Amino acid sequence: MPVSLHGVPHLSSVSLIILSASLPFLFRFFIRSLTAYQNLLRANNLQRQAWALLAGQYSWDAYRLYVELYWEKRLTPQKLRSVIWQNLKYGFFWVFAVAVGAIAWAFATSVGVSGRVTSAGILLVGLGWEAITLRSYRQHYWTGPNQEQLDQLAGLQRTHTSSTPL
Repeated sequence: MPVSLHGVPHLSSVSLIILSASLPFLFRFFIRSLTAYQNLLRANNLQRQAWALLAGQYSWDAYRLYVELYWEKRLTPQKLRSVIWQNLKYGFFWVFAVAVGAIAWAFATSVGVSGRVTSAGILLVGLGWEAITLRSYRQHYWTGPNQEQLDQLAGLQRTHTSSTPL
């Protein structure tokens, strides 16, 4: 394997192309993990609300509205920014750092221009496609309740809680 002046091995154009093609897939997997985490939060919160109903803390109307908002309409229980940070914090940051570092190393050390141009094209097309699909994905899967819905739900929960003896 050829070595540069500083002792860092060169990567081939094939390695660069493979690394460049893997980054959009990694990004897609990250987006899917965000959706799975949202679904877990949704199911956990639904279970808590059901327990509150059974324990007499909330009325049937409050539970029904909660189910309608978060299960039937699939509104998100947490803001997207919070979920992104939680997923990055629990492991994806390092995966992205290693992937970007490897791609940067491959771009810097690969020999020839054609592999770099091909890899840059793969990266641009792949990440561009993911950005386009993310926009529609965000509207479909990561829409939160509006303030009126939140106020209505809080009012129903507060009304029943204040009239229920401890």
